[in-house]
Amino acid sequence: MIPALVVSCLISVTHAPGWSDPVISDQIPNNDVQRKDLIALDGSSVHQSWDGYEGIYHPFTNRVGRNIVTVDGVFILPDTLVSRDVWSGYPSMTMVGGQIAYFWREYDEHIWYALTDQNGDLTLPPTQFSSLGCVWSEISASSDSLGRIHLTWDAPGGIYYSVFYPGGPEVFRDTIPESAENSLVLVDHDRVHILVLGFAGGSTQLPRYLEYDLDGNMIIAPFEFADPAAEPEHRWSMTTDAEGNACILYREAISSVGEYLKLYRIERDTGSLLVDGEVIYTEPSGRMTNWPTLLRTSGGSSLYALWIEGAPPDGFNRYVKFCVLDLNGDYIEAPYIAYDYTDETPEDLYYFRACSNDAGDVFANWTEYDPIIDGAWIRLGWFDHNWLGIGDDSTSTAGPSLLLSSSCNPFSSSVTIICEGEALPGQLMVYDITGRLIRSLSDREGSSFLWDGRDASGAEVPTGTYIIQGAVDGRATSIKVVRL
Repeated sequence: MIPALVVSCLISVTHAPGWSDPVISDQIPNNDVQRKDLIALDGSSVHQSWDGYEGIYHPFTNRVGRNIVTVDGVFILPDTLVSRDVWSGYPSMTMVGGQIAYFWREYDEHIWYALTDQNGDLTLPPTQFSSLGCVWSEISASSDSLGRIHLTWDAPGGIYYSVFYPGGPEVFRDTIPESAENSLVLVDHDRVHILVLGFAGGSTQLPRYLEYDLDGNMIIAPFEFADPAAEPEHRWSMTTDAEGNACILYREAISSVGEYLKLYRIERDTGSLLVDGEVIYTEPSGRMTNWPTLLRTSGGSSLYALWIEGAPPDGFNRYVKFCVLDLNGDYIEAPYIAYDYTDETPEDLYYFRACSNDAGDVFANWTEYDPIIDGAWIRLGWFDHNWLGIGDDSTSTAGPSLLLSSSCNPFSSSVTIICEGEALPGQLMVYDITGRLIRSLSDREGSSFLWDGRDASGAEVPTGTYIIQGAVDGRATSIKVVRL
């Protein structure tokens, strides 16, 4: 094992400027591809979870592992079992209340989870969440500011959407109408964005978007957003922009036309399409794209798009591609190859995952077949947002498109927020210091909004610091106010 490890580490992969040299991020090579997930808390390390722990992917012996590894390949936490010592797979992760939650499916199709702190210490041992059954698709998880986890998963009868407190009771469950399989959930402040494949008559399945509030009320009923002529597909990814609108990257294939990566942007309150299937990339002939991933930059004024792509002559997955988009789907940085494996034969990349941190750095991992050992490693690479200078709105040389000021600061009962700019926002969002949405202000009088110091329920907010944010053309501007 040791000689093979040393030789494998010496394999060279070409990477673009701004991207790191990828490192091996699991300690034992796998005998198959690994489903995986990752979370970045800072700019130096990531938490990972994957199936095929200790190099074994088998119908009877598969397990789910976790570790913490730096971007330089140093293991802060070595490969560690997170699942029970029974067949487990399809892992996913989310942050909740400063902890990391791990989810997986066991052999009997039951859902289990565990919690760790940010140092990797176990705070909640493997705990069963559901015994209702979970079919082959991945579990999707996201958390809210109240310390609850939101889950969607395939179950008998359709897609289930549940909300629960870790270690505590389930507080809400709904079966998404006419849902079929495959789902994705994303909580952003007071909105829960969900993608599913849903039935559209007979056995036809089309992608649908829907939205709940945090109390379990359906705000936007499921609707089909993609071209109805497209083949059923769940190669998608979702994030939000600075105003909380859903942004979706979707691989759309129409046999008589072609295959595309398309951007959709959906207004958070009405469900109207702000961007209706803008083509951001057309697949070259014979080179299929896979695992499209959409991430927001710091501030949410632009988007990162990443995917795995096949390369000639055999179409095997040998490219990790990357681009930067504005919120209308136009290029800020045109697609280019971040990692190039065409010099290695044979090679094939699988199960690509990526995330970003608050600064706007991008972290990605993928399964990489290694012909020397006839096995597969997990590789980790990262992108420094400073390379393009677009991760933070403050780096722009054009100046903010919107300026906010207050009539008095600090204030006691109410405050007027004055907006200045060529275009003015239709609403302002009020957040507490933890980032929890308190109130949306939509009654603009001229160029000003009045906040009466109350939350969305009409209750007076306590004394403290609040952040009021507005956005124009996808660029967010904020101001801090203090209530006495």
